[in-house]
Amino acid sequence: MKALSILVLAGLLAGCGDKPASTDAKDPAPPAAPAGPREPKAADSNAPAGAVADEQALLDHLTQTLRKFSAEKQRVPTQLNELVTAGYLPSLPAAPAGKQFTINPKRVEVILADK
Repeated sequence: MKALSILVLAGLLAGCGDKPASTDAKDPAPPAAPAGPREPKAADSNAPAGAVADEQALLDHLTQTLRKFSAEKQRVPTQLNELVTAGYLPSLPAAPAGKQFTINPKRVEVILADK
């Protein structure tokens, strides 16, 4: 009987080769909510491709900062200067010539508008 108990115990310890799923693993963070469809931006035919990419990267950065402010303060600012005043940005970057940065409150994003 003792030998049988040892064999059963050895069989249980050996397992069948399948490893159980870890129960102490943390769930990964949920994916970020999509920002919504982006309107296609017409590239300035006089601007080099790198400048257009830099402009889009700047708009994306400003939009992310705007959304962080909006989430934490529970409101959309009326002017981008509020992001500087509240410490979210060190200063406002210069907009391209003939353009200005504007807040689209419905989509909570920063866009370029003609002056």
